Amino acid sequence: LWVQPKKRLLLGQRECAYSSISLPTGHSSFTIEYGQSCYAPRAGVNIKLNGVIISSIYYTCNGHEVCYVFSPKPACLKTITKQYSPGDVLSIEETGKSIALIKTIKLSN
Repeated sequence: LWVQPKKRLLLGQRECAYSSISLPTGHSSFTIEYGQSCYAPRAGVNIKLNGVIISSIYYTCNGHEVCYVFSPKPACLKTITKQYSPGDVLSIEETGKSIALIKTIKLSN
């Protein structure tokens, strides 16, 4: 699943795109598998919970500049698990010329 940007913002001299979801009741944690497929300067993918960055992948994960690598290289993939409260907001943010891969988002107790 490739996430389409919800909004594009200009933050100073850099552009960023993001998509957000409100996390539901009935669960207490999420696991997200994600990656980055563009390794240009200042490109990155941030995972945020309630606006706070909880995980990131930067363009340096690949070791050299290249863009549009599908699927991302193993060094550019991450899996994180985090506790949450119902109504918390999970956001995926692309910075620079980044392309985020959201492989899965799983909810559990």
